[in-house]
Parts: sequence; structure tokens; C-alpha cells
Amino acid sequence: MQDRIKDLLIRRHGKEDFTIVTQKQMLETLGSVLDVLTFAVMALGSISLLVGGVGVLTVMTIAVSERVGEIGLLRALGATRRQVPALPVTLSVSFAALAVGVACGIGLIAGVGPAWRAARWDPIEALRAE
Repeated sequence: MQDRIKDLLIRRHGKEDFTIVTQKQMLETLGSVLDVLTFAVMALGSISLLVGGVGVLTVMTIAVSERVGEIGLLRALGATRRQVPALPVTLSVSFAALAVGVACGIGLIAGVGPAWRAARWDPIEALRAE
């Protein structure tokens, strides 16, 4: 079909002064653009995780540095090395479920809210805004 269209246009124009781009070529280009965007998002996410990790490391180092005397006292009283960094942590399923629920709620509001607002726009006004 592409060759037939090309031949027809050459006959009408007298020369090849056009470019034919097939849907397959457009999809390949879109795929490569999406690959670049995926890589960029992955790189930004990795950098964010690295910065967050350095921040947590800094906070923990400062917290331990401020408690050197307390740690020394615990060791002098017979605490083992394992007991010094041990934290009495309990995980409540209800708190974890609440945290997941709040995160999902915020995500839905942040994603669906603007989409609902955009869907209510008058099509003419929306096109005029571009």
C-alpha cells in the first residue's frame, strides 16, 4: 500500500517532494522515546533513593554519636553488642494498613482529581488553551 501511495503522489507532484511515515515507523519512534523516558525516570528514582539513603545514614550516625556515653554505660553494665543496637520494635497490622490506605488515597486524589477536572472542561475551551 505504501508503494502504491508513493507512486500516486509522484505522478501527481511530478517528483518525490514528500515523506511517507508509516504507522509502524511512528510506533518504533514512540517506543524509543518511551525507552529514553523510562531510563530517565529510573535514573531520577535511583538518585532519589541514593540521596535518601545518605540522609538516613547521616541521621543515624548523628543519633549514635550523641549516645556514645549511654552506649558505653550499657556495655560497662554487661550489655552485649547485639543488645546495644537492638530496638524494641513492634509492627501493628492496623497501622501498616492505615499507612497503605492513606498512601493509596493520596495517590488516587492526586491522579483522579485533575483528570476529573479536565474531563469537565468544554472541549472548545480545552483546545483553545493549547
